[in-house]
Amino acid sequence: MTTTFDQFSVAQEKTLAKLSELTAIGTSTSSKLMELNMATLKDNSSKVAETAVTFAKLKDMSSIGELQATVQPNVDMVKDYWKASMDIASASSAEVSKIFEESVNETNATISENLDTLEKNAYPGAPILTSTIKSVMAFANQAFDTTAKAQKQTQDAVNTTMTSATKTTSRTKKKT
Repeated sequence: MTTTFDQFSVAQEKTLAKLSELTAIGTSTSSKLMELNMATLKDNSSKVAETAVTFAKLKDMSSIGELQATVQPNVDMVKDYWKASMDIASASSAEVSKIFEESVNETNATISENLDTLEKNAYPGAPILTSTIKSVMAFANQAFDTTAKAQKQTQDAVNTTMTSATKTTSRTKKKT
């Protein structure tokens, strides 16, 4: 009875530690995003007013070039803002994924140990049961790995899109 209680207590401590780590990541990410938003707001407030004044002064089609010169820095700032926010989200996602991977690996090791113990000490039909459970675990691990790979591919696609958008914006700026 004591062994089961001790195991349960250790499992609860580990769970609380993981939840604490996840809370710290969430707090850190929120703080970084808030700092980014405040810096962006501070930088953009005067530029938005400047663009609005330039837009209000438009009288004919020939002064559109003047508007484009005013708008281009705003487009660059929006691009930089999205890149910075994606970097923050990506870093946070990587930390959370690492914690989940560690938890899954730890849980799998514990379950595997318990199944081996059960197989050694159980009734005659236990090996079949443990073999079935191990097969289910292998399938679940494969599904987890596939999901992790898909998440990484999605993140890579977003990064590629952001890089492409940055290059396109830079080329457009150089042409004008």
